Amino acid sequence: MGRSMQCLVPPFFLLISLVETTVAQRMVYPQAAVGPIAGQEFRIELRLGNRHSDQAWTGKVSFLRQQDLGRMIDLRVEESDGSSQLLAEGSWQVEIAADSSAFYRISSPSLQVGALVIESETGGIENLVTSFYYLLYDPTVQAVTDLIAVQPSTSAALAYSSMISQADNLSVGVAIVAEQGISAALSAGEDLPGVDIGLSVSLENGKKYSAVATLGGGEDGQKALFPDQVIPALPPVFDSARLDVTASSPVYLTLLGVGTPPTFQDVQIGAAPAQATSGTDGGETKDPTGGWDLMTTPLRRK
Repeated sequence: MGRSMQCLVPPFFLLISLVETTVAQRMVYPQAAVGPIAGQEFRIELRLGNRHSDQAWTGKVSFLRQQDLGRMIDLRVEESDGSSQLLAEGSWQVEIAADSSAFYRISSPSLQVGALVIESETGGIENLVTSFYYLLYDPTVQAVTDLIAVQPSTSAALAYSSMISQADNLSVGVAIVAEQGISAALSAGEDLPGVDIGLSVSLENGKKYSAVATLGGGEDGQKALFPDQVIPALPPVFDSARLDVTASSPVYLTLLGVGTPPTFQDVQIGAAPAQATSGTDGGETKDPTGGWDLMTTPLRRK
């Protein structure tokens, strides 16, 4: 299997974490995938609830593709009343009455990967409650074979610090999308500004390795990668290391974990929240961000 995975099987476990609610205009799922792959199909179930007792919530849901953060195409969106529509561009307006909710099931005739953004220009998201699930549908048995819970990010940060590993057929990487890239894409389809990303890995023996990457500015607006892809000198195997990520402009980031045979029965993928910090050398911890991230995740060679 090459370094860019063409097929990933969902994880055998669910990770459900609490994300601190903050007043913000935007909620981001840093990586979202929908459509068929390897004889199966990823469908998305999205539930939005308005917990305000006397005010409606209005906003927009947008599925953005990985390359330029333009809107995904030809998404079919079904609602709870059974109605459905095929969207030429993957975004739609939402209005939810007070103390009410909305339900959407999203599918695609082809595999599309990118990010999901929920935002409001009028009401923020402090009263919005979301529920995001992947349903892996197998047409041969006409049944859903796996269910994957996904957590959102409600804020972006300039620095993150987390633990990673490359051992026993488990590799941990990151998925990143820039806040200003999302803003540029949603505002007027502008070219994505370049955002510099610094990655630093500190091993148990004290050795440090670093490299830089770029979001936008002619490159993909969202990336999923493992540190050894941008740091060739990094040892191929290590049990644990600290990964520090810095950005020239705020980014949304989540950790990706991929397990492969023979340690794992088949390919498994999951994610964990990344910890936002005040800098790469430690400091006050800010709000965590994270979520489940699927598809097109690079896989380390054995």
